[in-house]
Amino acid sequence: MKDRRWEANPGENLLFTVFLMPERISNPLSTIPLLLGLSVAETLEKYLDLEPSVKWPNDVLVKGSKVSGILCEGGRGWVLGGIGININQSVFPPGFKTMGGSLYTLTGKFHDPFDILSELLKVMGENINSSSWQVRLNKRLYRKGTTLDYLSGFPGSSVPREVRIIEVGKEGQLVVETQPEGRTLELFSGEFESAPPSRDFRFHLE
Repeated sequence: MKDRRWEANPGENLLFTVFLMPERISNPLSTIPLLLGLSVAETLEKYLDLEPSVKWPNDVLVKGSKVSGILCEGGRGWVLGGIGININQSVFPPGFKTMGGSLYTLTGKFHDPFDILSELLKVMGENINSSSWQVRLNKRLYRKGTTLDYLSGFPGSSVPREVRIIEVGKEGQLVVETQPEGRTLELFSGEFESAPPSRDFRFHLE
């Protein structure tokens, strides 16, 4: 994905990929980015006095700053979850649409990335087959209840329309209400124009 990148100095952050086997996952595969995001949020909360938010479909934010991003790719018999988490980064390059943040900028303290990785893998192992993930994620859902401009499909491909964010559904879809009609829609891809954009997310399994 050449238009997506994570910039980090050596040793500052966590940049890694998890290899998942679909036959060992009881939740729908379309929920994997959210399950990983929830795991990141719940892990980082142990190091913060603030509650991280999960921004549908694949970011984790604290006080509006992006501290983590997730991208998934699937094939026959495998799923790769690429995860980037800002741990000790203090300077962020210009030009990104979403303001970057890190555990260091939020707490003023340095943290051991490998301690966080060890804790995250434990939480991830518990969440990947969790039956309560949807309730816990919706408590953290970024901009829940607010009205935003939604673009369906790839950026620039359609006219934005106003929708109010209701919740994340059991398949990982974002449930919204159109404004002013009040019609309920389920979104599986797209971006929001008036919030820091998620960029388009499409999860394909061959």
